Amino acid sequence: MSQISQMRSTGWLAQRLGLSVTTIERLRAQGSQDLPPCRTIGKSKRYDERAVEQWILDAGRANPAPAPQATSTGKPSVTLTLTAQKGAPNGNA
Repeated sequence: MSQISQMRSTGWLAQRLGLSVTTIERLRAQGSQDLPPCRTIGKSKRYDERAVEQWILDAGRANPAPAPQATSTGKPSVTLTLTAQKGAPNGNA
């Protein structure tokens, strides 16, 4: 029996590719070939998780962001690392 692939949001794709949602939406509006194919479900754009992973492999993207890991709530977890610049007050440049 074949597995059913998850349909993921633009936010998930942005996190997976290491881009902002705004960048994904702009590229999609421009008809860019720099994004995997999406499907429209109602007013939502969705991305097939397996198709995205295959697209990354096929396109030879050397350093995509690591795949988001689900937490016990089923939502992806995000870890941010912030660094302050030396000599900048409150870490602001």
